[in-house]
Amino acid sequence: MSLNSNVLRNPKWLSNVRLEESGIEEQTAENPWNKIEECRSPFLKDYGSVIHSAIFRRLAHKTQVVLNPKIDFPRSRLTHSLEVEQLSRQIVRVFCKLLTGKLSARIPENFAKDFEDATATACLAHDLGQPPFGHCTDKTLDKLLKNETNGREDFCGNRQILRVVHKTSVRHGLNLTSSVLDGLQKYKSRNIFPKKAPSCYSSEDGIYRKIILNCDTADFRNPICYIMEAADDIAYLSGDIEDACKNEILTEPLIEKFFKDFFGYGANWNKIDSIGEWTKIFRLCNSESNFEDLKSAIIKPMILHVSQVLEHCISDLDSLENLPMVLHAGVFPGAAQNELNLCYYDLGPNKFGTISKEFKRRVYSELILQDSNVNESELAAKYIVENLWKALIPIAQNYDSDESQKLLKILPKHVKNKIELAFETKYTKQCIEKGLHKSKNHSQQGSQENSLSCDIKYRILADYIAGMTDRYAIYMSEKLNGKLAFK
Repeated sequence: MSLNSNVLRNPKWLSNVRLEESGIEEQTAENPWNKIEECRSPFLKDYGSVIHSAIFRRLAHKTQVVLNPKIDFPRSRLTHSLEVEQLSRQIVRVFCKLLTGKLSARIPENFAKDFEDATATACLAHDLGQPPFGHCTDKTLDKLLKNETNGREDFCGNRQILRVVHKTSVRHGLNLTSSVLDGLQKYKSRNIFPKKAPSCYSSEDGIYRKIILNCDTADFRNPICYIMEAADDIAYLSGDIEDACKNEILTEPLIEKFFKDFFGYGANWNKIDSIGEWTKIFRLCNSESNFEDLKSAIIKPMILHVSQVLEHCISDLDSLENLPMVLHAGVFPGAAQNELNLCYYDLGPNKFGTISKEFKRRVYSELILQDSNVNESELAAKYIVENLWKALIPIAQNYDSDESQKLLKILPKHVKNKIELAFETKYTKQCIEKGLHKSKNHSQQGSQENSLSCDIKYRILADYIAGMTDRYAIYMSEKLNGKLAFK
């Protein structure tokens, strides 16, 4: 073991402190399991916790983008998360090599492995807050929740993550390290992102503040977040193209329309700099139903671009502790449309970042969202979620009614327990005192308690629906609307 391992510690933004502990994990003496635990860092434990969790397993039956029940080719949230994790490991390894070259002996011995495991865990967890049926349900739940609470509560899949992983929602959460939780927070400050919603709901504000205190990142993004978001968008774009080809949304006549501007950067794009080359790859992929070459032609140059952006950003780095600030200072001024996504950073005169962002937008809005099958599926999903909400809403509006009590007997025990807890006055007052829910439109305590009590119940119903898989949502919609009663 080198001398540096006894002196150098990981930077605070890579904190292994868990919110339910007073400090770093300690092992119990005389425990045979200790020999195994010595080989598992806190971040590797996080990784195992996510992989083996039920909430992660449910992603296998949640739509990523393309919902097509007739074939099993399109990605689910689970397969997408695994792809994001793999890409993040590749990017982190390149980044750590750059950091080592820059800071040399000032890198802790286990930093590279810990950084990689923490980032991989965040990538696996990044979609745990997403509802069933893809992005359309996000909008539907948001509208329903706002309508019932007069705008006091809203829904966002990205902000839902913290509720899910930290035991605030109706399901059992995960006790992850602070750095992984911090890495999941994309939009930490309205000073930086005035048009973006905060990273968490008001109900998790206290938890969020503990996280950024442990990681000492304040309003700056955690470096883990930069890698996670870049890997997410690379996987997202390559996956959309592949799924669009397989579902015959992207056809050969459209190749030139979508690819001629974006893929004209030969050196950046694997030297595939002509429409003829792309058409050739497209035909080969379709004839053999093998899209590896197409994905590779998109993924490799984007990883190269992200690596070059990272190298550019750390040119003035003097300490690992300063990496969150240095990345922000390096990325923000050159990012396309004031984003912090490494994929959309314009490095050099060719505006590669801006073109990449525009290509992603066009693929999604002009290809995916224009397909009749996608629109049919999204309309059906919206109908299912609205039916679920309509069937469950009596519980929040009139808890003591016969209908509500019958509904409670149908719901899973953990959901029922959470709803019953929300009706306890003591619990409601504690939420007000801790500032976990803040009512904008009620100044008097009594009025606030009544409003808050309902808001919590609506939030719990949204938690329950958001945690469903596609097929369970369909099943519960039919069950609660009486379609299964006499089958």
